[in-house]
Amino acid sequence: MTPKEEAKKFLQNNYLASVATLSPDGEPQVAIVLYCLDDEFNFYFATRKHTRKSVNLENNGKIGIAVGGDHSPATAQMQGRAETSQEHLSEFTKRLEERSDIKNYYCDSFLKIPGLDLQVFRVKISWLRYMRLNPETGREEYLQIDV
Repeated sequence: MTPKEEAKKFLQNNYLASVATLSPDGEPQVAIVLYCLDDEFNFYFATRKHTRKSVNLENNGKIGIAVGGDHSPATAQMQGRAETSQEHLSEFTKRLEERSDIKNYYCDSFLKIPGLDLQVFRVKISWLRYMRLNPETGREEYLQIDV
């Protein structure tokens, strides 16, 4: 498996990420989000329209993302530009419903709240670094992944 395939598998097997956005005053703000990743390394997440991250991304689409593994000593750090559209909402919910490990926990509760004002962002990743432990040496490896 190539490092790019390994990084994609890692990201597709996880579903919580920290996202960092910039306030209108240029202050960093971080939040935890539920996400999914498609095969082209598009990163999707949902948030309520009135949240700080949503307002921040409407003003400035730059975003930083970090994902840590629940069951593996690996992490991914990413940067990109976020955009939103109604098309992304259907893609996001479709991908979440394909994930049996989170479907009942998130889709059947959070995503189906009546009147929920969800906005989905798609992040085009422009920079990705994947950290893993090399199974042969036991040392950390930092891999720059071209996406």
